[in-house]
Amino acid sequence: MGKIINNKNPKLVFIVALFLFLLGILPLLQKCNKVTNNTGIINTNKERDLKISDPTEYLIISPFIIDDDGNGDYTWSQAVNETWCNGSGIWGDPYIIEKVKVEGQGAPLTSGIHIKNSDVYFVIRDSMIYNFGQSSGSSSAGIKFENVNNGKIYRNNCSYNSVGIRLKDSNNNTISENIASKNTAWGIALFYSNNNTLSNNKANFNNVENSNDGIELQQSNGNVIISNEVIGNGMCGISLDANSNSNNILNNTALFNGDKGIEVVGGDFNLIQGNNVSFNYYGVFVSNGNFIIIMENYLEQNEDYAIQIFFSANNLIFDNDLQDNGGGIRVLESLNQTLLGNIMTGSGIELFPRTLDEATSHYIDTTNTLNGNPVFFYVNETGLELVNFLNVSQIILANCDYSLISNTYLDQIELHFSTNSIINNNSVSNNSKNGIILTNSIGTIISGNILLNKTTAINLWYSNNSEILNNIINDNYVGIHLIYSNNNTIFMNNMNNNDYGIGLETSIDNKILQNTIHQGITGIIFLYGCKYNLISHNIIDSPDIGIYLLSLPGLGGNNYNIFVENTIKNCEQIGIYFVNYLPNENNLFYENFFINNGLHVYYDLGISFNNWNTTDIGNYWDDYAGFDANDDGIGDTPYTRVGMRDNYPIWFDGPTIVLTTPVNYTILADPPDYIIEISDPNLDTMWYSINKSDYKYVIYLWRTK
Repeated sequence: MGKIINNKNPKLVFIVALFLFLLGILPLLQKCNKVTNNTGIINTNKERDLKISDPTEYLIISPFIIDDDGNGDYTWSQAVNETWCNGSGIWGDPYIIEKVKVEGQGAPLTSGIHIKNSDVYFVIRDSMIYNFGQSSGSSSAGIKFENVNNGKIYRNNCSYNSVGIRLKDSNNNTISENIASKNTAWGIALFYSNNNTLSNNKANFNNVENSNDGIELQQSNGNVIISNEVIGNGMCGISLDANSNSNNILNNTALFNGDKGIEVVGGDFNLIQGNNVSFNYYGVFVSNGNFIIIMENYLEQNEDYAIQIFFSANNLIFDNDLQDNGGGIRVLESLNQTLLGNIMTGSGIELFPRTLDEATSHYIDTTNTLNGNPVFFYVNETGLELVNFLNVSQIILANCDYSLISNTYLDQIELHFSTNSIINNNSVSNNSKNGIILTNSIGTIISGNILLNKTTAINLWYSNNSEILNNIINDNYVGIHLIYSNNNTIFMNNMNNNDYGIGLETSIDNKILQNTIHQGITGIIFLYGCKYNLISHNIIDSPDIGIYLLSLPGLGGNNYNIFVENTIKNCEQIGIYFVNYLPNENNLFYENFFINNGLHVYYDLGISFNNWNTTDIGNYWDDYAGFDANDDGIGDTPYTRVGMRDNYPIWFDGPTIVLTTPVNYTILADPPDYIIEISDPNLDTMWYSINKSDYKYVIYLWRTK
């Protein structure tokens, strides 16, 4: 059994805060049932969507405002005299508004039932409120509370409004068993509202086109959101935004939302427990959130990461079940994350630290598993080797030097702030996201590995002076990706059917040498800010685009790179493709071979200056229409296309072949030995066939200039 080595325990402040937090919520948690998969489907027929009971039972009324400060249509003492209101406004006998139908005909800046400045007890139930403010932004709602306490909204249908149910500056209210679906903004929204309970509501298919949420909280604290259904909303199922603190999100079903299932932005001490968060783009997303507990959630087939923690500190992530998501648990630029008992299939834990303190601050133990085997996290170690990596699915090293990870079957490998490590002869598979990740690491050798079927096979961030060589990299979205990484060598890798073979972003002085890149969308792509890189002796065969240079405003162009002796062939669209939001310029191309491409070179968004020859030699172009009258191997006229000019295109007459032994026309009893001299200044590979056989015998692997 391997061991987890960490430089410190979780900080005492986190443990104390967690204890106090749990002490306050345990009575509530004991009442909560586990999440189920019963999601229900909202009917697409508007009349059936809105129907709660027999329509003949509804009393049709006009929209109204009840304001106990006297600035509305009624105070409560006046409203109780209407046929649609009864009760006395006390806890045992609340005012009741029930079985009314309020239709707004799209009236802007109007809400259906609007309650203001109220502290009495009241209930709005079994009613239908729709078509209010659909085109007027988010200030109108089916039911709207402002400065309201002690209200209950129960079993109403508030669909097809701007907002279904909207609370502002309202506390200690209950919103239960309502339908708030297909609104143009949010289903249910709370602003500056505390200690409310939202339970068993359906807030589905809200703002599908313009990206708002099923349930939205802004600067709202101490609320309980329990057992709600939020499905198919344009942005998030449930969103805690703008510093909403100490809320409990329990046993909700958040499915098929356009962005995140559950989101917390800028809030502390929130609990996310027992939710089914599946089939969204992201699962649970936390940004700038501290002392948050994410526990016992089920997350399946979210398109990207199941759980993401950004710029956050002192959070606890435990006992979650992550099944076949696009990514597992991602921790970006965060401190003191504790991960315990998470079960992951498909993709594991990814750390993206920007500082050494971030990399070494986390507590991740072997109770976390990926594809049935434990995750090992080592901190501040030297000389780790095979014995430290037995029976493991994922290895994460932080500030570890001279490690050897060799001859193992793994799902994921990460090195952070580590130096002089070797990763060789491993099979890295069964992980849908990244295979090998390096951040802020130096002098790593990655060789002889097999990496298949990932988003990115090898990913370097801020990592320098490393070698990536002799790997087999097939069927990934990106084969090798360098981001802000310099002085690395990518050498003799065999890469097949990756969407993007090799990608560089803002990376300098790297060498890309003798790689074979076959099929895919793009062989090599430069994404802005790449300079002084050498790309040489690569074979790029049969992608859509051979080499792609993209510049973007504010991020820079790709300049001063050298492309020499590459073969770029059979590209369905373009051999070299420039997209010049800013100029990609002063790059040098020479002794490259362009063969059978749709277009050899194409400039988009303007022409930029690049050199297509040295002082004496250019490139080989299979569609060159000139001649070589003096037989010096250089075309007599330049090769020109829109935006480019090769002054010394290579001319190819074919090889000279001389049979020296045996002498021609000699008749022999036995097969002879042959001596054949083959010469050509640009010879790559030569083969022969016997008796016109289809079988080809390779006899020459030679290249001269």
